[in-house]
Amino acid sequence: MLAAADRSGLDFTSLRLCLATGPAMPADMLHRFEDRFGCIVREEYRLSEISPVAGLSDPSEVRKVRSLGRPIDGVELRVVDDRGGEVPVGVAGELQIRGHNVMKGYSSLPEATKTALVEGWLATGDIGTVDEHGHLFIVDEKT
Repeated sequence: MLAAADRSGLDFTSLRLCLATGPAMPADMLHRFEDRFGCIVREEYRLSEISPVAGLSDPSEVRKVRSLGRPIDGVELRVVDDRGGEVPVGVAGELQIRGHNVMKGYSSLPEATKTALVEGWLATGDIGTVDEHGHLFIVDEKT
């Protein structure tokens, strides 16, 4: 969008808020985007198994660069090791999520559902950390 905006000559002055999903934006890109378009970028954590999002940054808080925010209301997030035990704050592990917005299972795929849903938690396959304030950071994908 940054490159296209310069080529297009379009007017983006009405833009007030943008959402970014997926891995967190690199800090320099985030700042360039906000400077260029004069709007806030709100980063979020979403997966197709969760509707609509699991985590969302709050633009009224001090920005934590590379954070995808904190879990939304009604959603719990934990970080676990390879045996499923919770890890301490700041330690990387697989992210697991549960809440009202997590799927009930994959249609006609009971084995995939059994692998993905562990004791009511969705095993995301994403490796991340959570800080002392509950902010989520993705660092890798489980292989």
